[in-house]
Amino acid sequence: MSNQKKAKRQQYNRRGDTLFRKAFEFCQECDADVSLTVRLRNNGQIFMFNSDDRWHPSPQDLFTTLYH
Repeated sequence: MSNQKKAKRQQYNRRGDTLFRKAFEFCQECDADVSLTVRLRNNGQIFMFNSDDRWHPSPQDLFTTLYH
């Protein structure tokens, strides 16, 4: 693996870790439900974080909550 690819992979890992850590911190500090889904375009991998297993909104649920 080239140094450039290795550096990019390390940067991706750091940013992903930070994103999910911040989502967790937000749900703890702000008493909020957080659902975060990340899909990598290059290989289709999906990473998910849910602060509450009982709450994982569908797109329709989000639309209804936001616009009604």
